[in-house]
Amino acid sequence: MADGPRVGLVLGAGGPVGHAFHAGVLAALEDRGWDARDAAVIVGTSIGAITGTLLRVGVSPEDLYAHVMGRPMSEEGEARAGHGAGWAMMTCDLQHSGTSVGRPSSPRLLAHFVRRPSRTRAGLLLAALTPSGAVSSAPISDEIDEMLGRSWPDRPFWVCAVCLDTGERVVLGQPGSPAIDVGTAVAASIGVPAVFQPVVVDGRRLVDGGLHSPANADVIADALDQIDAVIVSAPMGIGSAPGRLGVDIPGRYLNHWTTEKELSRVRDAGLPVTVFEPGPGELEFMHYNAFDLSHRAEIAMRAYEHVAGDASPPVAAARLDTPA
Repeated sequence: MADGPRVGLVLGAGGPVGHAFHAGVLAALEDRGWDARDAAVIVGTSIGAITGTLLRVGVSPEDLYAHVMGRPMSEEGEARAGHGAGWAMMTCDLQHSGTSVGRPSSPRLLAHFVRRPSRTRAGLLLAALTPSGAVSSAPISDEIDEMLGRSWPDRPFWVCAVCLDTGERVVLGQPGSPAIDVGTAVAASIGVPAVFQPVVVDGRRLVDGGLHSPANADVIADALDQIDAVIVSAPMGIGSAPGRLGVDIPGRYLNHWTTEKELSRVRDAGLPVTVFEPGPGELEFMHYNAFDLSHRAEIAMRAYEHVAGDASPPVAAARLDTPA
Protein backbone atom coordinates (compact mmCIF):
# COMPACT_ATOMS: atom_id res chain seq x y z
CA MET A 1 0.00 0.00 0.00
CA ALA A 2 1.21 3.46 -0.85
CA ASP A 3 2.28 5.91 1.85
CA GLY A 4 -0.26 8.53 2.88
CA PRO A 5 -3.52 8.70 4.78
CA ARG A 6 -5.66 5.63 5.19
CA VAL A 7 -8.70 6.31 3.03
CA GLY A 8 -12.06 4.64 3.33
CA LEU A 9 -13.78 4.42 -0.06
CA VAL A 10 -17.56 4.15 -0.45
CA LEU A 11 -18.86 3.15 -3.88
CA GLY A 12 -22.61 3.58 -4.25
CA ALA A 13 -25.28 1.95 -6.37
CA GLY A 14 -26.37 3.09 -9.81
CA GLY A 15 -26.28 0.24 -12.31
CA PRO A 16 -23.93 0.19 -15.31
CA VAL A 17 -24.37 3.96 -15.64
CA GLY A 18 -23.11 4.24 -12.07
CA HIS A 19 -20.03 2.22 -12.96
CA ALA A 20 -19.22 4.72 -15.70
CA PHE A 21 -19.47 7.52 -13.13
CA HIS A 22 -17.24 5.60 -10.68
CA ALA A 23 -14.67 5.01 -13.41
CA GLY A 24 -14.44 8.71 -14.26
CA VAL A 25 -14.19 9.79 -10.62
CA LEU A 26 -11.54 7.21 -9.73
CA ALA A 27 -9.44 7.86 -12.84
CA ALA A 28 -9.33 11.58 -12.04
CA LEU A 29 -8.37 10.88 -8.43
CA GLU A 30 -5.56 8.64 -9.67
CA ASP A 31 -4.28 11.44 -11.86
CA ARG A 32 -4.45 13.77 -8.85
CA GLY A 33 -2.24 11.47 -6.81
CA TRP A 34 -4.45 8.85 -5.13
CA ASP A 35 -4.91 5.31 -6.42
CA ALA A 36 -8.20 3.78 -5.26
CA ARG A 37 -6.54 0.37 -5.13
CA ASP A 38 -4.80 1.68 -2.01
CA ALA A 39 -8.06 2.23 -0.12
CA ALA A 40 -7.77 0.94 3.43
CA VAL A 41 -11.43 -0.11 3.42
CA ILE A 42 -13.90 -0.33 0.54
CA VAL A 43 -17.67 -0.37 1.05
CA GLY A 44 -19.54 -1.38 -2.11
CA THR A 45 -23.25 -1.40 -2.87
CA SER A 46 -24.72 -2.99 -5.99
CA ILE A 47 -22.60 -1.84 -8.97
CA GLY A 48 -20.27 -0.27 -6.41
CA ALA A 49 -19.55 -3.80 -5.18
CA ILE A 50 -18.54 -4.74 -8.74
CA THR A 51 -16.27 -1.71 -9.08
CA GLY A 52 -14.82 -2.43 -5.63
CA THR A 53 -14.11 -6.03 -6.61
CA LEU A 54 -12.16 -4.94 -9.67
CA LEU A 55 -10.09 -2.54 -7.56
CA ARG A 56 -9.39 -5.26 -5.01
CA VAL A 57 -8.14 -7.67 -7.69
CA GLY A 58 -5.76 -4.95 -8.85
CA VAL A 59 -7.46 -3.40 -11.89
CA SER A 60 -6.31 0.22 -11.98
CA PRO A 61 -8.68 3.18 -12.19
CA GLU A 62 -6.97 4.05 -15.47
CA ASP A 63 -8.00 0.67 -16.89
CA LEU A 64 -11.54 0.98 -15.54
CA TYR A 65 -11.81 4.31 -17.32
CA ALA A 66 -10.26 2.97 -20.53
CA HIS A 67 -12.77 0.13 -20.67
CA VAL A 68 -15.75 2.43 -20.21
CA MET A 69 -14.37 4.77 -22.87
CA GLY A 70 -14.03 1.89 -25.32
CA ARG A 71 -10.23 1.95 -25.29
CA PRO A 72 -7.86 -1.00 -24.78
CA MET A 73 -6.87 -1.74 -21.22
CA SER A 74 -3.28 -2.46 -20.29
CA GLU A 75 -2.05 -6.03 -20.49
CA GLU A 76 -1.96 -6.18 -16.71
CA GLY A 77 -5.50 -4.85 -16.47
CA GLU A 78 -6.77 -7.42 -18.97
CA ALA A 79 -5.07 -10.21 -17.05
CA ARG A 80 -6.37 -9.11 -13.66
CA ALA A 81 -9.90 -8.66 -15.01
CA GLY A 82 -9.93 -12.21 -16.31
CA HIS A 83 -9.42 -11.54 -20.04
CA GLY A 84 -12.91 -11.10 -20.95
CA ALA A 85 -16.03 -13.20 -20.86
CA GLY A 86 -17.58 -12.14 -17.59
CA TRP A 87 -15.76 -8.82 -17.29
CA ALA A 88 -17.99 -7.07 -19.82
CA MET A 89 -21.17 -8.39 -18.25
CA MET A 90 -20.01 -7.52 -14.75
CA THR A 91 -19.56 -3.83 -15.43
CA CYS A 92 -20.62 -1.40 -18.07
CA ASP A 93 -21.92 -3.92 -20.62
CA LEU A 94 -24.51 -5.39 -18.27
CA GLN A 95 -27.88 -5.30 -20.01
CA HIS A 96 -31.35 -4.99 -18.52
CA SER A 97 -33.10 -8.16 -19.65
CA GLY A 98 -36.65 -7.30 -18.72
CA THR A 99 -38.70 -8.12 -15.68
CA SER A 100 -40.75 -11.13 -14.78
CA VAL A 101 -44.51 -11.17 -14.15
CA GLY A 102 -46.14 -12.88 -11.20
CA ARG A 103 -47.00 -12.68 -7.53
CA PRO A 104 -45.25 -10.28 -5.12
CA SER A 105 -41.83 -11.55 -4.17
CA SER A 106 -42.20 -10.97 -0.42
CA PRO A 107 -45.64 -10.95 1.23
CA ARG A 108 -43.76 -11.30 4.53
CA LEU A 109 -41.97 -7.98 4.02
CA LEU A 110 -45.25 -6.33 3.00
CA ALA A 111 -46.81 -7.55 6.24
CA HIS A 112 -43.81 -6.18 8.15
CA PHE A 113 -44.35 -2.74 6.65
CA VAL A 114 -48.08 -2.85 7.49
CA ARG A 115 -47.20 -3.52 11.12
CA ARG A 116 -44.37 -0.97 11.20
CA PRO A 117 -45.09 1.66 8.53
CA SER A 118 -42.44 4.01 9.95
CA ARG A 119 -39.76 1.55 8.81
CA THR A 120 -40.96 1.47 5.21
CA ARG A 121 -38.40 2.35 2.55
CA ALA A 122 -39.61 3.05 -0.96
CA GLY A 123 -37.10 0.75 -2.62
CA LEU A 124 -37.86 -2.14 -0.30
CA LEU A 125 -41.61 -1.67 -0.71
CA LEU A 126 -41.23 -1.82 -4.48
CA ALA A 127 -39.03 -4.92 -4.16
CA ALA A 128 -41.63 -6.65 -1.99
CA LEU A 129 -44.43 -5.85 -4.42
CA THR A 130 -42.68 -6.91 -7.62
CA PRO A 131 -42.16 -10.55 -8.58
CA SER A 132 -38.79 -12.21 -8.15
CA GLY A 133 -36.44 -11.93 -11.09
CA ALA A 134 -35.67 -14.80 -13.41
CA VAL A 135 -32.04 -14.05 -14.32
CA SER A 136 -29.36 -15.97 -12.45
CA SER A 137 -26.41 -14.00 -11.12
CA ALA A 138 -24.32 -17.18 -10.90
CA PRO A 139 -22.15 -16.25 -13.94
CA ILE A 140 -21.16 -13.04 -12.15
CA SER A 141 -20.36 -14.77 -8.86
CA ASP A 142 -18.39 -17.47 -10.70
CA GLU A 143 -16.32 -14.85 -12.55
CA ILE A 144 -15.52 -13.02 -9.31
CA ASP A 145 -14.60 -16.22 -7.51
CA GLU A 146 -12.31 -17.15 -10.39
CA MET A 147 -10.51 -13.82 -10.09
CA LEU A 148 -10.19 -14.02 -6.30
CA GLY A 149 -9.84 -17.76 -5.88
CA ARG A 150 -13.07 -17.75 -3.80
CA SER A 151 -11.24 -15.94 -1.00
CA TRP A 152 -11.86 -12.42 0.25
CA PRO A 153 -9.26 -9.72 -0.51
CA ASP A 154 -6.53 -9.18 2.07
CA ARG A 155 -7.73 -5.64 2.80
CA PRO A 156 -11.27 -4.99 4.05
CA PHE A 157 -13.99 -5.14 1.41
CA TRP A 158 -17.53 -4.84 2.75
CA VAL A 159 -20.49 -5.58 0.50
CA CYS A 160 -24.03 -4.37 1.26
CA ALA A 161 -27.14 -6.42 0.53
CA VAL A 162 -30.70 -6.57 1.92
CA CYS A 163 -32.82 -9.45 3.20
CA LEU A 164 -35.92 -9.57 1.03
CA ASP A 165 -38.09 -11.02 3.80
CA THR A 166 -37.19 -8.71 6.70
CA GLY A 167 -35.78 -5.55 5.06
CA GLU A 168 -32.65 -5.92 7.18
CA ARG A 169 -29.38 -4.69 5.71
CA VAL A 170 -26.66 -7.34 5.65
CA VAL A 171 -23.02 -6.25 5.36
CA LEU A 172 -21.00 -9.15 3.97
CA GLY A 173 -17.25 -9.38 4.45
CA GLN A 174 -17.24 -7.78 7.89
CA PRO A 175 -16.12 -9.80 10.91
CA GLY A 176 -19.07 -11.81 12.14
CA SER A 177 -20.93 -11.78 8.83
CA PRO A 178 -21.95 -15.06 7.11
CA ALA A 179 -18.97 -17.08 5.94
CA ILE A 180 -19.55 -17.03 2.18
CA ASP A 181 -17.37 -16.53 -0.86
CA VAL A 182 -16.96 -13.01 -2.20
CA GLY A 183 -18.62 -13.86 -5.51
CA THR A 184 -21.83 -14.84 -3.75
CA ALA A 185 -21.72 -11.66 -1.68
CA VAL A 186 -21.35 -9.42 -4.72
CA ALA A 187 -24.05 -11.32 -6.61
CA ALA A 188 -26.41 -10.68 -3.70
CA SER A 189 -25.53 -6.99 -3.63
CA ILE A 190 -26.36 -6.48 -7.32
CA GLY A 191 -29.58 -8.52 -7.18
CA VAL A 192 -32.00 -6.00 -8.68
CA PRO A 193 -35.52 -7.26 -7.83
CA ALA A 194 -37.68 -8.38 -10.75
CA VAL A 195 -34.50 -8.84 -12.79
CA PHE A 196 -32.14 -11.15 -10.86
CA GLN A 197 -33.01 -14.13 -8.71
CA PRO A 198 -32.42 -13.51 -5.00
CA VAL A 199 -29.26 -15.06 -3.57
CA VAL A 200 -29.93 -17.38 -0.63
CA VAL A 201 -27.43 -17.10 2.24
CA ASP A 202 -28.06 -18.90 5.52
CA GLY A 203 -31.70 -19.31 4.58
CA ARG A 204 -32.19 -15.61 3.84
CA ARG A 205 -33.02 -14.26 0.38
CA LEU A 206 -30.62 -11.41 -0.28
CA VAL A 207 -31.10 -8.71 -2.93
CA ASP A 208 -29.67 -5.37 -4.06
CA GLY A 209 -28.14 -3.35 -1.22
CA GLY A 210 -29.21 -0.14 -2.93
CA LEU A 211 -32.76 -0.84 -1.75
CA HIS A 212 -31.67 0.07 1.75
CA SER A 213 -29.59 3.09 0.78
CA PRO A 214 -28.07 4.43 -2.44
CA ALA A 215 -24.58 4.39 -0.90
CA ASN A 216 -24.81 2.84 2.60
CA ALA A 217 -22.20 5.40 3.55
CA ASP A 218 -22.81 4.92 7.28
CA VAL A 219 -21.14 1.50 7.05
CA ILE A 220 -17.72 3.16 6.70
CA ALA A 221 -18.13 4.46 10.26
CA ASP A 222 -17.50 0.89 11.43
CA ALA A 223 -13.92 1.41 10.25
CA LEU A 224 -13.12 4.66 12.08
CA ASP A 225 -10.12 3.03 13.73
CA GLN A 226 -8.74 2.01 10.32
CA ILE A 227 -9.08 5.21 8.29
CA ASP A 228 -8.02 8.86 8.28
CA ALA A 229 -10.31 10.19 5.53
CA VAL A 230 -13.36 9.13 3.52
CA ILE A 231 -14.22 9.41 -0.16
CA VAL A 232 -17.72 8.64 -1.42
CA SER A 233 -18.65 8.17 -5.07
CA ALA A 234 -22.45 8.37 -5.20
CA PRO A 235 -23.84 8.09 -8.76
CA MET A 236 -27.48 8.21 -7.63
CA GLY A 237 -27.11 11.54 -5.82
CA ILE A 238 -26.87 15.11 -7.00
CA GLY A 239 -23.99 17.46 -6.23
CA SER A 240 -25.35 20.82 -7.37
CA ALA A 241 -28.17 22.38 -9.35
CA PRO A 242 -28.99 19.77 -12.01
CA GLY A 243 -29.25 22.03 -15.04
CA ARG A 244 -32.32 20.15 -16.27
CA LEU A 245 -35.71 18.86 -15.23
CA GLY A 246 -36.56 15.19 -14.94
CA VAL A 247 -38.47 12.56 -13.00
CA ASP A 248 -35.22 11.42 -11.41
CA ILE A 249 -34.29 14.76 -9.84
CA PRO A 250 -36.43 14.60 -6.65
CA GLY A 251 -35.10 11.11 -5.94
CA ARG A 252 -31.55 12.31 -6.47
CA TYR A 253 -32.02 15.07 -3.89
CA LEU A 254 -33.43 12.51 -1.44
CA ASN A 255 -30.43 10.26 -2.08
CA HIS A 256 -28.08 13.21 -1.49
CA TRP A 257 -29.69 14.02 1.85
CA THR A 258 -29.65 10.34 2.84
CA THR A 259 -25.92 10.07 2.16
CA GLU A 260 -25.18 13.29 4.04
CA LYS A 261 -27.10 12.02 7.06
CA GLU A 262 -25.28 8.69 6.92
CA LEU A 263 -21.91 10.46 7.04
CA SER A 264 -22.67 12.42 10.22
CA ARG A 265 -20.89 9.95 12.48
CA VAL A 266 -17.75 10.13 10.34
CA ARG A 267 -17.78 13.92 10.31
CA ASP A 268 -18.47 14.02 14.06
CA ALA A 269 -15.28 11.97 14.51
CA GLY A 270 -13.34 14.74 12.76
CA LEU A 271 -12.41 12.83 9.59
CA PRO A 272 -12.32 14.75 6.29
CA VAL A 273 -15.05 13.57 3.95
CA THR A 274 -15.40 14.13 0.22
CA VAL A 275 -18.57 13.19 -1.64
CA PHE A 276 -18.60 13.04 -5.43
CA GLU A 277 -22.07 13.20 -6.96
CA PRO A 278 -23.23 14.02 -10.50
CA GLY A 279 -23.48 17.69 -11.42
CA PRO A 280 -25.10 19.28 -14.47
CA GLY A 281 -22.39 18.00 -16.80
CA GLU A 282 -22.96 14.35 -15.91
CA LEU A 283 -26.73 14.75 -15.51
CA GLU A 284 -27.01 15.88 -19.10
CA PHE A 285 -26.52 12.19 -19.90
CA MET A 286 -27.58 10.47 -16.65
CA HIS A 287 -31.34 10.04 -16.36
CA TYR A 288 -33.65 7.56 -14.60
CA ASN A 289 -32.54 4.45 -16.53
CA ALA A 290 -29.45 3.04 -14.81
CA PHE A 291 -29.10 0.45 -17.60
CA ASP A 292 -28.94 2.94 -20.48
CA LEU A 293 -25.47 2.42 -21.90
CA SER A 294 -25.76 4.80 -24.84
CA HIS A 295 -23.85 7.63 -23.11
CA ARG A 296 -21.48 5.77 -20.79
CA ALA A 297 -18.36 7.29 -22.33
CA GLU A 298 -19.74 10.82 -22.00
CA ILE A 299 -20.73 10.18 -18.37
CA ALA A 300 -17.29 8.86 -17.47
CA MET A 301 -15.59 11.77 -19.25
CA ARG A 302 -17.79 14.39 -17.56
CA ALA A 303 -17.16 12.78 -14.15
CA TYR A 304 -13.43 12.76 -14.85
CA GLU A 305 -13.44 16.42 -15.89
CA HIS A 306 -15.50 17.39 -12.84
CA VAL A 307 -13.05 15.81 -10.39
CA ALA A 308 -9.90 16.69 -12.33
CA GLY A 309 -10.94 20.34 -12.51
CA ASP A 310 -11.50 20.69 -8.78
CA ALA A 311 -8.99 23.08 -7.22
CA SER A 312 -8.84 21.43 -3.78
CA PRO A 313 -5.71 19.56 -2.61
CA PRO A 314 -5.25 15.92 -3.61
CA VAL A 315 -6.47 13.24 -1.24
CA ALA A 316 -2.86 12.19 -0.66
CA ALA A 317 -2.67 15.27 1.56
CA ALA A 318 -5.53 13.83 3.69
CA ARG A 319 -7.75 16.76 2.71
CA LEU A 320 -9.99 16.81 -0.32
CA ASP A 321 -12.81 19.33 -0.11
CA THR A 322 -16.16 18.55 -1.70
CA PRO A 323 -16.22 19.95 -5.25
CA ALA A 324 -18.74 22.64 -6.06
